[in-house]
Amino acid sequence: MMNHTITVLLVAALSFSASAYPRLNDRFSISAGEDSVVSFKEFRGSFHLTANIATPADWTIHDERLCLIMWHGGGWQGGSISQYAAAAKFFSARGAVVIRPEYRMSSTFSGTTPVESTEDALSLAAWVLMHAGRLGVDTNRIVVCGSSAGGQLAAATVMSTHCASLAPGIEKFRPAAYLLNFPALDLSRIGYAVKVINDAEKLHAVSPVDHIRAGLAPMVIYQGTADSIIQMDWCRAFQERYQAHGNKCTIISFDGAKHSFYNFEPYTEQVNQMMAAFLMEQGLFAVK
Repeated sequence: MMNHTITVLLVAALSFSASAYPRLNDRFSISAGEDSVVSFKEFRGSFHLTANIATPADWTIHDERLCLIMWHGGGWQGGSISQYAAAAKFFSARGAVVIRPEYRMSSTFSGTTPVESTEDALSLAAWVLMHAGRLGVDTNRIVVCGSSAGGQLAAATVMSTHCASLAPGIEKFRPAAYLLNFPALDLSRIGYAVKVINDAEKLHAVSPVDHIRAGLAPMVIYQGTADSIIQMDWCRAFQERYQAHGNKCTIISFDGAKHSFYNFEPYTEQVNQMMAAFLMEQGLFAVK
């Protein structure tokens, strides 16, 4: 089957000047049936952030497909997009566009804290909205996923108040669902985050639990009962507050599973199947 490739060249699409850094990149190409690597954010010098974009074999620019944005975990210090490699293959083979972004971490960008990582999550969300017509995705069917620290990033694309000015158009970003594995949703409970941010106002700004409000999308949390890093009680407390605002939040527990269980089989396949089933129930996904 012929690959459909699109190259995007836009000029002055952002509100800041061409010399301003960091900035979102407007030039990229993706191909049907492949896992394309594109640069979405550039910093002064040669440093930039990339995203892997997996597309179905019959993808075209004219599509309006389900889009899943998947943020890997690693405590804002390490980790890799490979954590969601199986999910990207699973969902793209079934008709979705899957985006696995990089973000600044302390191991790759000196001085990075969860604040800077959140800035990158907001940037990626704005970038997807800006280029939805070229990615072949439906902006009403964008689902954000994340594990551990990646769960915080996924939720913070809407549940935060930090640096919206760095992501033009982010106020229009409205995910259709949140699918989170052992997510760090209350940063006041995470000793590392409290220590490295070292600023109560900034910590509050990027802690999703502090920005719950009515009208948020349905959320599913996949949580191990033996997780000593993100405790089940914390997830229950978040769920209670989320539901108190009229939102839907379901916790699916895995008996005896520890932190990061999703990264290992048989959990990876089990959770991927559960996510697909939930999306079909919500009318967001029709497996091809």
